[in-house]
Amino acid sequence: MSKSALALRLEKRKKAIEAGSYSSEDAVSDNKITRTLSLASGKAVELRLYTFTGKSSIEDCTDVDASNIRNQDLLNDESLKDILSSIEVGQLYPAIGYMENGIVKVVDGSRRRKAAILRDCSFSVEVADCKISLKDAEEIVRISEQKRKLSYIEWGKYYQSKLDRNIYPSAKCLAEKEGVSTGYVSLCLNAAKLPEEIIDVFIDLSLVSSQKDTKVLVEIGNTLRSNELSPKSFIEQIQDELSNALSKSNTPEEHTEMVLAILLSSAKKIKNSKIDVAKEDKKLPKIEKLGGGVTFAIRSKDSAVINLRKVSEDKRNKIKEFIKELMN
Repeated sequence: MSKSALALRLEKRKKAIEAGSYSSEDAVSDNKITRTLSLASGKAVELRLYTFTGKSSIEDCTDVDASNIRNQDLLNDESLKDILSSIEVGQLYPAIGYMENGIVKVVDGSRRRKAAILRDCSFSVEVADCKISLKDAEEIVRISEQKRKLSYIEWGKYYQSKLDRNIYPSAKCLAEKEGVSTGYVSLCLNAAKLPEEIIDVFIDLSLVSSQKDTKVLVEIGNTLRSNELSPKSFIEQIQDELSNALSKSNTPEEHTEMVLAILLSSAKKIKNSKIDVAKEDKKLPKIEKLGGGVTFAIRSKDSAVINLRKVSEDKRNKIKEFIKELMN
């Protein structure tokens, strides 16, 4: 079977990353103040432009701030395809961060940071002259969402981290303070609980951003839990179909659609098999224990069975005679 354009592109990018695109020495440049950023809080922060050259320099000198809700584990060569090709030529918009203990904490621009690491090239950050507060950082993160939509899963992990840190006492309080519906928060939190095995089958999770598709994934996760089926076993059972989807799809959008269909179809088969078993169980006669090893079961409205297991021959004869007398 010939490989699709998408499969070939993934293969090519993987080889490029393994081989390394650049071989440059680390370098950090500190220029004069570039601009002043005015935040909604009224705070004005001065920004200086820093440039880190090479993967090791970026990883050693920068980190992603806790306020950035982008799930870093989901950033890969496919989910970053829209900026990987251009990041090597030049970074049009610098990231934004602040300095803490000699490390630049990136508030906005974690995708650009990861792309630069993957391409082993330069990464530019406008660094604030003071620590950016969580509230101010969230403002910048929300602005950055307009560049690339965040998934319900990423928002869910963000909301869960706030609950874990006791910033809000409950999901209901969180929804009120964040200005979103309780239903939205509930879906996000449930999406954040999805097993990694399910999430990892998508080459670009940001494409699973609709409420409908997210509900499908959450329902699949619930089906696996209710049937006590491990996500790993579930994925292994449909691995051939998933591989076939990669071979046939030509774009990440096509791949996402095909994978969702495969997951949903497989989950429905599990639910239907459970329903069939339940129906079979209902067909079985209800057995009533009468004591001494004697059981009585009604098979239909016209038939019943008396089982005399472990009953002595003498007692069996007495029972038989009693039935004869009763029926005469």
